Amino acid sequence: MINSLEKINNIIFDLGGVIINLDMESTYWAFKELAIGKEVPLFTYTIQHEIFKQFEVGAIDTPTFLKGLRELIGPASDAQLIAAWNAMLLDIPTERVALLRKLKGKYRTFLFSNTNQIHFEGFNKILNDAHGLPNLDPLFEKVYFSHIMGLRKPDVASFLQIINENGLVPSETLFLDDTAGHLEGAKLAGLQTMLVSDENQIVDIFRELDN
Repeated sequence: MINSLEKINNIIFDLGGVIINLDMESTYWAFKELAIGKEVPLFTYTIQHEIFKQFEVGAIDTPTFLKGLRELIGPASDAQLIAAWNAMLLDIPTERVALLRKLKGKYRTFLFSNTNQIHFEGFNKILNDAHGLPNLDPLFEKVYFSHIMGLRKPDVASFLQIINENGLVPSETLFLDDTAGHLEGAKLAGLQTMLVSDENQIVDIFRELDN
């Protein structure tokens, strides 16, 4: 648990559950409505069907992902599957956007998200509709997405890539994520870490650390 930002020069943020609100159960129920006598493929914070992992590291493209979902769930159109998959994406609160703008002026800030092409397009639309931003790039020095990197959290290699590409000192770098398992990978890479939760959101964290 970090108590002060005194020795922190760099901050790496997760996206889902940290910047954008998520409701993964909404996707589960949307898939369930489409499923015909089949089990809904698992997608949780800790357990995921292999197809989601492949999509998150860019090993399969969108058409292949949708074809695989159709085989798992049953006959459904691309539009239905995309809508169900994006059902978990909620809002990006204004105060979080304001906080990220403020922090970018004081620290080197980065984004690192386990995501995929469909969600990438989905959250960019939410961001544009609500805040007039075409993407997340203006809020950070650099953004990293697993489906583009070919690596995902909690792989230590994924954190080391960000550290090495940007010349970061790990002990001076804070990583925030809402999944405890991802923090373990970050710790192995030498990063300072903090868990984000419903009771400990980034606006609250930085308000407390600034005091």
